[in-house]
Amino acid sequence: GGREPGAGLRAAPRPPPLGAGEGAGWGLDGLGGATGGAALSSAARAELAEGGVFAVDKPRGVTSAWVVERVLETAQAALGAAGAKVGHGGTLDPEATGVLIIGINSGTRMLEGFLSGPKTYDAEVTMGVETDTQDAAGRVVAEAGYGAVEREALEALLPQFTGTIQQVPPMYSALKLKGKPMYELARDGVEVERPARDVEVHRLELLEFAPPTFTLTVECGKGLYVRTLGTDLARAAGSMGHVSALRRTRAGDFGLGQCLAVAQVSDAAEIAARLQRRPLPPGPSGRERWLARRRRRCPTERATGRRRGSARGGPPQLPGLGRLPHARAS
Repeated sequence: GGREPGAGLRAAPRPPPLGAGEGAGWGLDGLGGATGGAALSSAARAELAEGGVFAVDKPRGVTSAWVVERVLETAQAALGAAGAKVGHGGTLDPEATGVLIIGINSGTRMLEGFLSGPKTYDAEVTMGVETDTQDAAGRVVAEAGYGAVEREALEALLPQFTGTIQQVPPMYSALKLKGKPMYELARDGVEVERPARDVEVHRLELLEFAPPTFTLTVECGKGLYVRTLGTDLARAAGSMGHVSALRRTRAGDFGLGQCLAVAQVSDAAEIAARLQRRPLPPGPSGRERWLARRRRRCPTERATGRRRGSARGGPPQLPGLGRLPHARAS
C-alpha cells in the first residue's frame, strides 16, 4: 500500500528498564506526573467524565498495565472526587509497540469489541535462534542454520498459516492455569501441556526477506500469539526463530496515525479531545471473509455461499492445515 516494507517496526526507541523510575524516559516520572486538571475547561472535563475510547502508541519496554495506570492518574487528577474507570482493549507484550486501545468510564463497556475484534501487526522474525519467550527478551533454547531458507519457499508456506489454524499458546503468556498466569509458572521452571486452540489469521504477507530476518504483516482475530506464529513459521521453513520486533499497526478502527504518544497521556485535555464513543462493529469471521472473496471471483456462489461439490460453504480442507509444528517454551 505504498509504504516501505517493515517501516515503523523500530520507530520507538527503547525506554529505561522496567522498575524504579519506569516511564522517566517518556516524560512521565511515575506517580503524580499527571497534569492539566486545574486548567481543564468545563467542556473537556465533561467529555472526560462521560468517557470513550482512544488509542496510545505504546513504546517498547513498558507494560500495557503501566499505560493504563498513567491514564487513570490523569483522569482522576482531572475529575477529582468524581473518579474514573480505565481499561484497555487488548494487551501488548512489554517488548511490543503500537496501537493500545484505552477506555475511560463509559468507554470501558466498548472494550470487549476491541478485545475480540481484528488487529494488524508488523512482525520481524530473526531466524537461527529460538528463545523460551519466543521474542528477543528470552533465553536461547535452540539454534539452527538458516542459509537454506529461500524467499519463495517461505512464501509458499504462508497459506498453511492463513485461515483457521491451530496454535499452542506459549508458556510465557497471561493465560491462567488454576488461577495462576502461565508466565509465573514458566519463570519457576514449570512447563505444562497446553491444548491447541483454533485461531484466525485473516491475512499473512511477507513484506521483507533479508536473512537472518524476515518481516510479516499479520491481520488476525482474538487469541493469536504472533510470537508463536513467527516461531512456528521459522520451524516450518527448516530453521528456528523468534520475533525480534513486533508493532501493532491497527486495532479496530484505530491506526498508528490516530494514536497519542505515551507522554501525552499526562494531559487530560489531549485525552478528552481524542475520545470516541462509537462502538466497534464486530469483525467478520474468517469464514465470512473467505466467502466474500469467493463471491467476488465466482458469481454463481453469491446466492448460497456454497461451492460446487460441497455440502457447506467454507474453505477447502488442505492436507495438514491446522496441524502445524509448534514451539514449546522451556
